[in-house]
Amino acid sequence: MVDDYTREALWMEVASSISGQYVTRVLDRIIELRGKPECLNEHWWHNIDHARHCIERWREDYNHVRPHSSLKNQTPQAFAQKTRAP
Repeated sequence: MVDDYTREALWMEVASSISGQYVTRVLDRIIELRGKPECLNEHWWHNIDHARHCIERWREDYNHVRPHSSLKNQTPQAFAQKTRAP
């Protein structure tokens, strides 16, 4: 889990299987230390399909619309295309 604002890695987990209960405990611990993550704090999802739709819209915006200063003000998609070009 990465804090998009500070770019801090808040939690890393490596496992072949991670239960939902474990994820909940990790999120509760991070919320205790840092407050609620913005995505979870800003959105109220009605069901899993609604959550998938909202998260996909965010991913599309992040990759195709929003420029990043660390990528010389390019979107991740534009940067990736240039790195793959012959």
